[in-house]
Amino acid sequence: MHPEVISEEYGIPAAQARDIIGRETRRALLQRWQAWAWLTLTAGLATALYLAQPGNGLCALAIGGGALLVWYQVGRFLAEPAVHAAARDRSAA
Repeated sequence: MHPEVISEEYGIPAAQARDIIGRETRRALLQRWQAWAWLTLTAGLATALYLAQPGNGLCALAIGGGALLVWYQVGRFLAEPAVHAAARDRSAA
């Protein structure tokens, strides 16, 4: 989901496409249970690893950091239908 593709597909400016993608991704990250389930599960695994083996703090930190990166990608995936709907509405207006 790239702003340039959304811009070309719906005939809206790229800046407006970036705004739509950002807004809908934020909404998906904060309001969809799937994003929160992923973040809770992976952060819990990282915490459990650290508590079980404190010497693996670096691994737990890497798992936690990876969890945040994947959480964002989950949000982008969940937001895609809403992005297309919002872009379609903007192009019709």
